[in-house]
Amino acid sequence: DDPMRCAPLPAALFAACVISGAPGLAAPAALSCPATEDALTGRLCAAIDQELRRRGVAGGDADPAAPHLTLAAHSPRPQTLLARLTLQDGATRREGAELTLSVMDRASIPDRDLQQFARLLLDQVVPGRD
Repeated sequence: DDPMRCAPLPAALFAACVISGAPGLAAPAALSCPATEDALTGRLCAAIDQELRRRGVAGGDADPAAPHLTLAAHSPRPQTLLARLTLQDGATRREGAELTLSVMDRASIPDRDLQQFARLLLDQVVPGRD
């Protein structure tokens, strides 16, 4: 296992990709996203939820003891998104680095780039299952 793992993005991604050697989620996780009018943050939340489903660890919302992922994100303009995920699993808390996704050649960030960004954010706090 390589402790540093960055997925290639066609858009410019400025991030420190620090991956912990922590184990993956053993139970479905709950996901909390910021209440915001920002459509880009909403799209990112949906992409993270989709990635959790792909990994088979979505759906912990009904269980108060489930691991909990919290997204902190904002978009200062349509071409830029700053985001960080935090995982609370019992007494263990893992906070990922704040990552920035930015495109320069488009009016907004494409869905494919958001999906890759969601994977990167998750991989920081929950090692991926490919």
